Amino acid sequence: METPPRPPTKPQSFIVLRPWMLGALLLVPGAVSVGLWILPYPISRRLAPTAAALSKTETAAAPAPAPAGDARVGPWGSLSVTPVTIQPPIRLIPPVLYQPKPIQWQIGPADETSFRQLLTDAGVAALTQDVIINSLVKRDDGSVVLIVEPALVRSFTPEVRGRLYRALLQLDPRNRVFFGNKRWSPDQWAELRSTLPPNVQDVVDSFLFPSTTNTDILFWDTAAALHFIPSEIDRIALLRSLNLQRTLLLNLNIDSHTNVTDLVEYWHLSTNRRQFIPMLESLAQLDGANSIDALYLLPAFVRDYAYTYPVSTLVGSAADTVDCFWTCANFDRKANQPLIPSKEAAKYLTSNYVTYVGRPEFGDIIVLRDAQENAIHVAVHIADNIVFTKNGQHPLMPWVFMERDEMIRIYELADPTKTLWVRRATD
Repeated sequence: METPPRPPTKPQSFIVLRPWMLGALLLVPGAVSVGLWILPYPISRRLAPTAAALSKTETAAAPAPAPAGDARVGPWGSLSVTPVTIQPPIRLIPPVLYQPKPIQWQIGPADETSFRQLLTDAGVAALTQDVIINSLVKRDDGSVVLIVEPALVRSFTPEVRGRLYRALLQLDPRNRVFFGNKRWSPDQWAELRSTLPPNVQDVVDSFLFPSTTNTDILFWDTAAALHFIPSEIDRIALLRSLNLQRTLLLNLNIDSHTNVTDLVEYWHLSTNRRQFIPMLESLAQLDGANSIDALYLLPAFVRDYAYTYPVSTLVGSAADTVDCFWTCANFDRKANQPLIPSKEAAKYLTSNYVTYVGRPEFGDIIVLRDAQENAIHVAVHIADNIVFTKNGQHPLMPWVFMERDEMIRIYELADPTKTLWVRRATD
Protein backbone atom coordinates (compact mmCIF):
# COMPACT_ATOMS: atom_id res chain seq x y z
CA MET A 1 0.00 0.00 0.00
CA GLU A 2 1.29 3.37 -0.93
CA THR A 3 1.91 5.89 1.82
CA PRO A 4 -0.38 8.91 1.40
CA PRO A 5 1.47 12.09 0.63
CA ARG A 6 2.06 14.43 3.55
CA PRO A 7 0.27 17.76 3.52
CA PRO A 8 2.48 20.61 2.47
CA THR A 9 4.26 22.31 5.38
CA LYS A 10 3.04 25.82 6.06
CA PRO A 11 5.88 28.21 5.62
CA GLN A 12 6.94 30.08 8.76
CA SER A 13 6.15 33.77 8.87
CA PHE A 14 8.33 36.47 10.35
CA ILE A 15 7.51 39.93 11.68
CA VAL A 16 9.83 42.68 10.69
CA LEU A 17 10.06 45.36 13.36
CA ARG A 18 9.91 48.87 12.05
CA PRO A 19 11.69 51.61 14.02
CA TRP A 20 8.40 53.16 15.15
CA MET A 21 7.17 49.74 16.34
CA LEU A 22 10.33 49.18 18.41
CA GLY A 23 9.86 52.52 20.14
CA ALA A 24 6.27 51.71 21.03
CA LEU A 25 7.28 48.38 22.56
CA LEU A 26 9.90 50.04 24.70
CA LEU A 27 7.29 52.44 26.08
CA VAL A 28 4.84 49.68 27.14
CA PRO A 29 6.71 48.45 30.28
CA GLY A 30 7.03 51.98 31.54
CA ALA A 31 3.35 52.68 31.05
CA VAL A 32 2.39 49.47 32.86
CA SER A 33 4.67 50.33 35.78
CA VAL A 34 3.18 53.78 36.12
CA GLY A 35 -0.33 52.34 35.95
CA LEU A 36 0.43 49.79 38.64
CA TRP A 37 1.82 52.54 40.86
CA ILE A 38 -1.11 54.89 40.38
CA LEU A 39 -3.96 52.36 40.34
CA PRO A 40 -3.82 51.19 43.98
CA TYR A 41 -4.30 54.71 45.31
CA PRO A 42 -7.97 55.22 44.42
CA ILE A 43 -8.72 51.53 45.09
CA SER A 44 -7.24 51.71 48.57
CA ARG A 45 -9.21 54.88 49.21
CA ARG A 46 -12.40 53.04 48.23
CA LEU A 47 -11.59 49.88 50.22
CA ALA A 48 -10.36 51.54 53.41
CA PRO A 49 -13.82 52.38 54.81
CA THR A 50 -14.99 48.82 54.13
CA ALA A 51 -12.03 47.31 55.99
CA ALA A 52 -12.56 49.64 58.91
CA ALA A 53 -16.23 48.74 59.08
CA LEU A 54 -15.44 45.04 59.01
CA SER A 55 -12.91 45.38 61.80
CA LYS A 56 -15.71 46.64 64.03
CA THR A 57 -17.96 43.67 63.41
CA GLU A 58 -16.81 40.11 62.92
CA THR A 59 -13.30 40.01 61.48
CA ALA A 60 -11.93 38.95 64.87
CA ALA A 61 -14.40 36.09 65.07
CA ALA A 62 -12.46 34.00 62.57
CA PRO A 63 -9.37 32.07 63.73
CA ALA A 64 -6.29 34.31 63.54
CA PRO A 65 -3.29 32.24 62.41
CA ALA A 66 -0.17 32.45 64.54
CA PRO A 67 3.37 31.51 63.45
CA ALA A 68 3.75 28.07 61.89
CA GLY A 69 2.98 25.32 64.34
CA ASP A 70 5.24 22.56 65.65
CA ALA A 71 4.98 18.85 64.94
CA ARG A 72 4.17 16.38 67.73
CA VAL A 73 5.23 12.79 66.97
CA GLY A 74 3.93 9.76 68.85
CA PRO A 75 1.45 6.86 68.63
CA TRP A 76 -1.01 9.33 67.09
CA GLY A 77 1.34 9.91 64.13
CA SER A 78 2.88 13.26 63.25
CA LEU A 79 0.59 16.07 64.34
CA SER A 80 1.18 19.68 63.28
CA VAL A 81 -0.16 22.13 65.84
CA THR A 82 -0.89 25.76 64.96
CA PRO A 83 -1.97 28.16 67.75
CA VAL A 84 -4.84 30.49 66.82
CA THR A 85 -7.28 32.72 68.67
CA ILE A 86 -11.03 33.02 68.17
CA GLN A 87 -13.39 35.68 69.43
CA PRO A 88 -17.19 35.68 69.67
CA PRO A 89 -18.83 37.69 66.88
CA ILE A 90 -21.10 40.55 67.87
CA ARG A 91 -24.21 38.80 66.55
CA LEU A 92 -23.80 36.09 69.22
CA ILE A 93 -23.81 38.55 72.12
CA PRO A 94 -27.42 39.27 73.20
CA PRO A 95 -28.21 42.22 75.52
CA VAL A 96 -28.79 39.92 78.49
CA LEU A 97 -25.04 39.24 78.57
CA TYR A 98 -23.80 42.83 78.62
CA GLN A 99 -26.54 44.55 80.61
CA PRO A 100 -25.54 45.24 84.26
CA LYS A 101 -27.22 42.90 86.75
CA PRO A 102 -27.26 42.57 90.56
CA ILE A 103 -24.08 41.10 92.02
CA GLN A 104 -24.78 37.97 94.04
CA TRP A 105 -22.37 35.79 96.00
CA GLN A 106 -23.26 32.47 97.59
CA ILE A 107 -22.19 31.99 101.22
CA GLY A 108 -23.35 28.39 101.55
CA PRO A 109 -23.90 27.08 105.07
CA ALA A 110 -22.03 29.90 106.85
CA ASP A 111 -23.85 31.72 109.64
CA GLU A 112 -23.35 35.41 110.40
CA THR A 113 -20.59 34.80 112.95
CA SER A 114 -18.49 32.50 110.76
CA PHE A 115 -19.04 34.70 107.74
CA ARG A 116 -17.88 37.78 109.64
CA GLN A 117 -14.76 35.87 110.63
CA LEU A 118 -14.17 35.06 106.96
CA LEU A 119 -14.36 38.76 106.15
CA THR A 120 -11.96 39.58 108.96
CA ASP A 121 -9.43 37.00 107.78
CA ALA A 122 -9.65 38.44 104.26
CA GLY A 123 -8.78 41.89 105.61
CA VAL A 124 -12.16 43.58 105.09
CA ALA A 125 -12.55 46.67 107.30
CA ALA A 126 -15.05 46.48 110.20
CA LEU A 127 -17.38 49.15 108.81
CA THR A 128 -17.41 47.43 105.43
CA GLN A 129 -18.21 44.15 107.16
CA ASP A 130 -21.34 45.71 108.67
CA VAL A 131 -22.48 46.85 105.22
CA ILE A 132 -21.90 43.38 103.80
CA ILE A 133 -23.67 41.57 106.65
CA ASN A 134 -26.69 43.82 106.20
CA SER A 135 -26.79 42.81 102.53
CA LEU A 136 -27.39 39.12 103.24
CA VAL A 137 -30.65 37.83 101.78
CA LYS A 138 -32.32 34.54 102.68
CA ARG A 139 -34.10 32.87 99.78
CA ASP A 140 -37.30 30.83 99.91
CA ASP A 141 -35.32 27.62 99.47
CA GLY A 142 -33.31 28.39 102.60
CA SER A 143 -30.10 29.42 100.80
CA VAL A 144 -28.40 32.66 101.74
CA VAL A 145 -26.90 34.99 99.14
CA LEU A 146 -25.00 38.23 99.43
CA ILE A 147 -26.20 41.06 97.19
CA VAL A 148 -23.50 43.73 97.14
CA GLU A 149 -23.26 47.18 95.61
CA PRO A 150 -20.88 47.49 92.63
CA ALA A 151 -19.09 50.45 94.26
CA LEU A 152 -18.36 48.35 97.34
CA VAL A 153 -16.95 45.55 95.22
CA ARG A 154 -14.71 48.01 93.43
CA SER A 155 -13.41 49.47 96.68
CA PHE A 156 -11.51 46.32 97.69
CA THR A 157 -7.73 46.43 97.37
CA PRO A 158 -6.14 43.74 95.17
CA GLU A 159 -4.84 41.89 98.24
CA VAL A 160 -8.22 41.89 100.03
CA ARG A 161 -10.01 40.96 96.82
CA GLY A 162 -7.79 37.92 96.28
CA ARG A 163 -8.18 36.61 99.83
CA LEU A 164 -11.93 37.26 99.90
CA TYR A 165 -12.71 35.64 96.55
CA ARG A 166 -10.66 32.53 97.29
CA ALA A 167 -12.43 32.18 100.63
CA LEU A 168 -15.81 32.54 98.91
CA LEU A 169 -14.85 29.75 96.50
CA GLN A 170 -13.99 27.42 99.35
CA LEU A 171 -17.16 28.42 101.19
CA ASP A 172 -19.46 27.65 98.26
CA PRO A 173 -18.24 26.18 94.92
CA ARG A 174 -21.23 27.78 93.14
CA ASN A 175 -19.36 31.07 93.25
CA ARG A 176 -17.05 29.64 90.61
CA VAL A 177 -19.82 30.03 88.04
CA PHE A 178 -20.56 33.60 89.05
CA PHE A 179 -16.94 34.78 89.04
CA GLY A 180 -15.54 35.41 85.58
CA ASN A 181 -12.37 33.42 86.34
CA LYS A 182 -10.13 35.19 83.84
CA ARG A 183 -6.41 34.60 84.20
CA TRP A 184 -3.55 36.01 82.12
CA SER A 185 0.20 36.28 82.22
CA PRO A 186 1.43 39.91 82.36
CA ASP A 187 2.25 39.80 78.64
CA GLN A 188 -1.15 38.38 77.76
CA TRP A 189 -2.92 41.01 79.82
CA ALA A 190 -0.86 43.82 78.26
CA GLU A 191 -1.81 42.58 74.78
CA LEU A 192 -5.50 42.22 75.66
CA ARG A 193 -5.59 45.57 77.48
CA SER A 194 -4.36 47.36 74.37
CA THR A 195 -7.49 46.23 72.50
CA LEU A 196 -9.85 47.97 74.96
CA PRO A 197 -10.98 51.61 74.95
CA PRO A 198 -9.01 53.71 77.51
CA ASN A 199 -11.98 54.14 79.86
CA VAL A 200 -12.62 50.39 79.85
CA GLN A 201 -8.94 49.73 80.56
CA ASP A 202 -9.20 51.86 83.71
CA VAL A 203 -12.32 50.04 84.90
CA VAL A 204 -10.78 46.60 84.48
CA ASP A 205 -7.53 47.73 86.13
CA SER A 206 -9.49 48.62 89.27
CA PHE A 207 -10.68 44.99 89.66
CA LEU A 208 -7.43 43.10 88.98
CA PHE A 209 -5.66 41.07 91.65
CA PRO A 210 -2.61 38.77 91.65
CA SER A 211 -2.56 34.98 91.58
CA THR A 212 -1.33 33.08 94.63
CA THR A 213 2.05 32.70 92.94
CA ASN A 214 2.17 36.40 91.94
CA THR A 215 3.00 35.30 88.40
CA ASP A 216 -0.40 35.87 86.78
CA ILE A 217 -3.12 38.52 86.77
CA LEU A 218 -6.69 37.58 87.71
CA PHE A 219 -10.00 39.26 86.86
CA TRP A 220 -13.19 37.77 88.30
CA ASP A 221 -15.46 40.81 88.31
CA THR A 222 -17.02 41.04 84.86
CA ALA A 223 -20.49 41.48 86.37
CA ALA A 224 -19.33 44.34 88.61
CA ALA A 225 -17.25 46.03 85.91
CA LEU A 226 -20.25 46.30 83.57
CA HIS A 227 -21.88 48.71 86.04
CA PHE A 228 -19.08 51.25 85.46
CA ILE A 229 -19.14 51.20 81.65
CA PRO A 230 -22.06 53.37 80.45
CA SER A 231 -21.53 52.78 76.73
CA GLU A 232 -23.22 49.71 75.32
CA ILE A 233 -20.59 49.50 72.59
CA ASP A 234 -17.80 49.52 75.18
CA ARG A 235 -19.50 46.79 77.23
CA ILE A 236 -19.71 44.60 74.14
CA ALA A 237 -16.06 45.31 73.38
CA LEU A 238 -15.14 44.22 76.90
CA LEU A 239 -17.05 40.95 76.62
CA ARG A 240 -15.47 40.14 73.26
CA SER A 241 -11.96 40.82 74.56
CA LEU A 242 -12.47 38.91 77.80
CA ASN A 243 -13.76 35.90 75.88
CA LEU A 244 -10.99 35.81 73.32
CA GLN A 245 -10.01 32.14 73.38
CA ARG A 246 -6.70 30.59 72.47
CA THR A 247 -7.06 27.26 70.67
CA LEU A 248 -5.18 24.95 68.30
CA LEU A 249 -5.56 23.85 64.69
CA LEU A 250 -4.50 20.22 64.24
CA ASN A 251 -3.26 18.59 61.04
CA LEU A 252 -2.02 15.03 60.65
CA ASN A 253 1.09 14.63 58.45
CA ILE A 254 1.21 11.50 56.30
CA ASP A 255 3.97 10.23 54.00
CA SER A 256 5.36 6.93 52.72
CA HIS A 257 6.84 6.17 56.15
CA THR A 258 3.49 6.48 57.95
CA ASN A 259 2.18 3.32 59.55
CA VAL A 260 -1.52 3.51 58.74
CA THR A 261 -2.29 0.47 60.90
CA ASP A 262 -0.95 2.28 63.96
CA LEU A 263 -2.98 5.40 63.10
CA VAL A 264 -6.17 3.37 62.77
CA GLU A 265 -5.57 1.77 66.15
CA TYR A 266 -4.76 5.01 67.97
CA TRP A 267 -7.65 7.07 66.57
CA HIS A 268 -10.13 4.18 66.96
CA LEU A 269 -10.96 4.42 63.28
CA SER A 270 -11.66 0.70 62.94
CA THR A 271 -14.80 1.02 65.08
CA ASN A 272 -16.83 4.08 64.20
CA ARG A 273 -14.99 5.83 61.34
CA ARG A 274 -13.79 2.93 59.23
CA GLN A 275 -14.82 4.61 56.00
CA PHE A 276 -11.91 7.03 56.29
CA ILE A 277 -9.17 4.37 56.27
CA PRO A 278 -8.86 4.19 52.43
CA MET A 279 -8.02 7.91 52.34
CA LEU A 280 -5.18 7.43 54.84
CA GLU A 281 -3.82 4.53 52.79
CA SER A 282 -3.97 6.60 49.61
CA LEU A 283 -2.13 9.53 51.18
CA ALA A 284 0.59 7.20 52.46
CA GLN A 285 1.22 5.98 48.90
CA LEU A 286 1.72 9.46 47.46
CA ASP A 287 5.15 10.96 46.99
CA GLY A 288 6.24 13.61 49.45
CA ALA A 289 4.53 14.81 52.60
CA ASN A 290 0.77 15.33 52.81
CA SER A 291 -1.48 16.53 55.60
CA ILE A 292 -5.15 16.34 56.48
CA ASP A 293 -7.27 18.13 59.06
CA ALA A 294 -7.32 16.00 62.22
CA LEU A 295 -11.05 16.70 62.53
CA TYR A 296 -11.57 13.97 59.93
CA LEU A 297 -10.25 11.45 62.46
CA LEU A 298 -12.45 12.62 65.31
CA PRO A 299 -16.03 11.66 66.19
CA ALA A 300 -18.98 13.40 64.58
CA PHE A 301 -19.67 15.35 67.79
CA VAL A 302 -16.25 17.03 67.66
CA ARG A 303 -16.53 17.80 63.95
CA ASP A 304 -19.86 19.50 64.62
CA TYR A 305 -18.82 21.56 67.65
CA ALA A 306 -15.09 22.34 67.45
CA TYR A 307 -14.37 26.11 67.25
CA THR A 308 -18.09 26.97 67.51
CA TYR A 309 -20.26 28.70 70.11
CA PRO A 310 -23.41 27.26 71.75
CA VAL A 311 -25.86 29.52 69.96
CA SER A 312 -28.89 27.52 71.12
CA THR A 313 -28.11 28.27 74.78
CA LEU A 314 -28.28 32.02 74.28
CA VAL A 315 -32.06 32.03 74.43
CA GLY A 316 -32.59 28.80 76.37
CA SER A 317 -33.15 28.25 80.04
CA ALA A 318 -30.50 27.32 82.58
CA ALA A 319 -31.39 23.67 82.07
CA ASP A 320 -30.30 23.93 78.45
CA THR A 321 -26.77 25.12 79.22
CA VAL A 322 -23.92 22.92 78.15
CA ASP A 323 -20.47 22.67 79.70
CA CYS A 324 -17.35 20.52 79.91
CA PHE A 325 -19.20 17.57 81.49
CA TRP A 326 -21.78 17.52 78.69
CA THR A 327 -18.93 17.77 76.18
CA CYS A 328 -17.03 14.81 77.59
CA ALA A 329 -20.15 12.67 77.95
CA ASN A 330 -21.01 13.18 74.28
CA PHE A 331 -17.47 13.18 72.87
CA ASP A 332 -17.67 9.80 71.15
CA ARG A 333 -21.34 9.94 70.19
CA LYS A 334 -21.84 8.69 66.65
CA ALA A 335 -23.74 10.78 64.12
CA ASN A 336 -26.84 8.58 64.45
CA GLN A 337 -26.88 8.52 68.27
CA PRO A 338 -28.86 11.03 70.35
CA LEU A 339 -26.87 13.36 72.58
CA ILE A 340 -26.92 12.86 76.33
CA PRO A 341 -28.85 15.72 78.03
CA SER A 342 -26.76 18.13 80.08
CA LYS A 343 -28.52 17.24 83.33
CA GLU A 344 -27.53 13.57 82.86
CA ALA A 345 -23.92 14.16 81.78
CA ALA A 346 -22.25 13.92 85.20
CA LYS A 347 -24.14 10.73 86.07
CA TYR A 348 -23.22 9.22 82.69
CA LEU A 349 -19.51 9.86 83.24
CA THR A 350 -19.65 8.40 86.77
CA SER A 351 -21.44 5.26 85.55
CA ASN A 352 -19.40 4.57 82.41
CA TYR A 353 -15.83 5.64 83.30
CA VAL A 354 -13.35 4.25 85.83
CA THR A 355 -10.15 5.71 87.25
CA TYR A 356 -6.77 4.40 86.13
CA VAL A 357 -3.07 5.19 86.42
CA GLY A 358 -0.86 5.31 83.35
CA ARG A 359 -0.26 7.18 80.11
CA PRO A 360 -3.45 8.77 78.76
CA GLU A 361 -4.84 7.48 75.48
CA PHE A 362 -7.18 9.00 72.92
CA GLY A 363 -10.64 9.48 74.44
CA ASP A 364 -9.56 9.33 78.08
CA ILE A 365 -10.86 12.10 80.34
CA ILE A 366 -8.86 14.24 82.74
CA VAL A 367 -10.78 15.44 85.80
CA LEU A 368 -9.68 18.56 87.67
CA ARG A 369 -10.63 18.66 91.36
CA ASP A 370 -10.44 21.33 94.03
CA ALA A 371 -9.20 20.94 97.60
CA GLN A 372 -12.56 19.47 98.66
CA GLU A 373 -12.32 16.78 95.93
CA ASN A 374 -15.12 18.39 93.92
CA ALA A 375 -14.85 17.89 90.15
CA ILE A 376 -14.54 21.42 88.75
CA HIS A 377 -13.61 20.69 85.13
CA VAL A 378 -13.13 17.81 82.69
CA ALA A 379 -11.58 17.48 79.24
CA VAL A 380 -10.96 14.75 76.66
CA HIS A 381 -7.41 13.69 75.84
CA ILE A 382 -6.65 13.92 72.12
CA ALA A 383 -2.88 13.46 71.64
CA ASP A 384 0.39 14.51 73.25
CA ASN A 385 -0.53 17.37 75.64
CA ILE A 386 -3.70 18.35 73.75
CA VAL A 387 -7.25 18.14 75.10
CA PHE A 388 -10.72 18.99 73.79
CA THR A 389 -13.10 20.85 76.08
CA LYS A 390 -15.48 23.74 76.71
CA ASN A 391 -14.45 26.09 79.50
CA GLY A 392 -17.62 26.62 81.48
CA GLN A 393 -21.29 27.10 80.68
CA HIS A 394 -20.95 30.64 79.40
CA PRO A 395 -22.39 30.94 75.87
CA LEU A 396 -19.38 33.00 74.75
CA MET A 397 -17.02 30.13 75.53
CA PRO A 398 -16.47 27.94 72.42
CA TRP A 399 -15.44 24.32 72.10
CA VAL A 400 -11.68 24.24 71.67
CA PHE A 401 -8.52 22.20 71.52
CA MET A 402 -5.94 23.45 73.98
CA GLU A 403 -2.75 22.52 75.79
CA ARG A 404 -3.53 20.52 78.91
CA ASP A 405 -1.08 22.51 81.05
CA GLU A 406 -2.68 25.80 79.98
CA MET A 407 -6.14 24.48 80.86
CA ILE A 408 -4.98 23.36 84.32
CA ARG A 409 -3.40 26.76 84.96
CA ILE A 410 -6.71 28.50 84.19
CA TYR A 411 -8.55 26.44 86.80
CA GLU A 412 -5.99 26.85 89.58
CA LEU A 413 -7.99 29.57 91.27
CA ALA A 414 -7.73 29.07 95.02
CA ASP A 415 -5.52 26.00 95.56
CA PRO A 416 -3.33 23.81 93.35
CA THR A 417 -5.64 21.74 91.18
CA LYS A 418 -5.65 17.97 91.63
CA THR A 419 -5.93 15.78 88.55
CA LEU A 420 -7.52 12.38 87.99
CA TRP A 421 -7.71 10.31 84.81
CA VAL A 422 -10.74 8.17 83.91
CA ARG A 423 -11.28 5.76 81.02
CA ARG A 424 -14.38 4.17 79.55
CA ALA A 425 -15.12 1.04 81.55
CA THR A 426 -15.63 -1.11 78.44
CA ASP A 427 -12.22 -0.25 76.95
